Amino acid sequence: MTKTLRTSLLFAAMAVLPVLAALWIVSFEDYAKFYDNHLMDIRLYAKTSAQWFSGMWPYRDFPLEYPPFALAAFALPRAMAFGADISERTYIRLFLLQNLAFAALIVWMVSRLLPAGQKSRALRAMALLLVIASPIWPWRYDMFPAFLTMAGMYCLLRRKSALAGVWLGLGIAAKLYPVVALLGCAAWLAGQKQWKPLVRLALAATVAATAVTLPFILQSPQQWLTFLEYHRARGLQIESLLGGLVELGGLLGLTTVKPTFNYGAFHLISNWADIALRLQLPLFAIVTGACLYLLWRRFRIVSEATNAQDLAEAVLVMLLAFIVTNKVFSAQYVVWLLPLVPLIEYKMIARFIVMFALTMAIFPYLYGPLVMAMPAAVIVLNVRNLLAVTLLGTLLRTRNPLREALPQLSAKLQPTEVPGVLSR
Repeated sequence: MTKTLRTSLLFAAMAVLPVLAALWIVSFEDYAKFYDNHLMDIRLYAKTSAQWFSGMWPYRDFPLEYPPFALAAFALPRAMAFGADISERTYIRLFLLQNLAFAALIVWMVSRLLPAGQKSRALRAMALLLVIASPIWPWRYDMFPAFLTMAGMYCLLRRKSALAGVWLGLGIAAKLYPVVALLGCAAWLAGQKQWKPLVRLALAATVAATAVTLPFILQSPQQWLTFLEYHRARGLQIESLLGGLVELGGLLGLTTVKPTFNYGAFHLISNWADIALRLQLPLFAIVTGACLYLLWRRFRIVSEATNAQDLAEAVLVMLLAFIVTNKVFSAQYVVWLLPLVPLIEYKMIARFIVMFALTMAIFPYLYGPLVMAMPAAVIVLNVRNLLAVTLLGTLLRTRNPLREALPQLSAKLQPTEVPGVLSR
């Protein structure tokens, strides 16, 4: 067994330990306080899958706040039990094992995308991120769309753009956010003038997303878009970038802020929150458009951007742009970033580790103090949000296309020595 393989197995084992501990915790009759923080979401997954297995259709027969293909993640634990009527605790154990399997597949893809000299370091970073984020990733279905997104990127780097589009299309139908990952992939291809792969990617994503959504459209043509209305009606979530600024304004006495619980989360009631909600959509459009332009410009000038790091950075930029301009920044959003961070420049990974750690500190440990607007919790939230913004800026700045183009331009401008010709 090689040293690299031994190291990889060691850190993979470290990443698995929190999940094994979680399986042990939920075996008790009275659930641990840690588990109580996730009870609402997993019960919803279990209930939704039970309704679907009983022959009911979401949107038509019962409300569902998620896109249609999310049902695949909810139903897999029951499918593992061959559709048998299982207890809540059994469903939870199977759900945790399912997320562990998705995490293992992501780790495998990360290891396959990197050259031999970088694998051990990247797997160490991946294991550490999984350990830090263990209060959230085993308990949410976000590991499912994260796996689908990573599978799409893996296929794209293997020059299988149509298959990549299928994976990304399924991800969009499961959680919607992979649409911005698709935009990052599109900018990566467009900058290199890879027009045929770009068309295949877009068409395959559209076909895949439509194919898995069509049965639900046919069953409930009037109601199937209610999940979008659900999110449109949400207010400014307390953990979001703009929500953190509103909370800070309340702490400084510049505005009055009142938290309210609805739509499964705490949102803010404030005149500042009303202004922030009006600004949110234009801010998202401006930041997303600017990021797409800068990515296209980078890959247009630096034409040989074909490795995993370049694509991972492009997708990370788009995901961070979406997260920091969104009116919601739930703790599970960091799961979207998990597969990508080990692929980027090593010196930046430490800052992502800090962001992950602060996110876990906020939820579940500081969430009560945050709702009560305690100064320390509000400061931690705003530091985390500021770090997310600076990471976005750094990803765009450190790979500046003009600076990267200078060596290429300089080489082209060097005078060529021709024998027998005198220079003037």
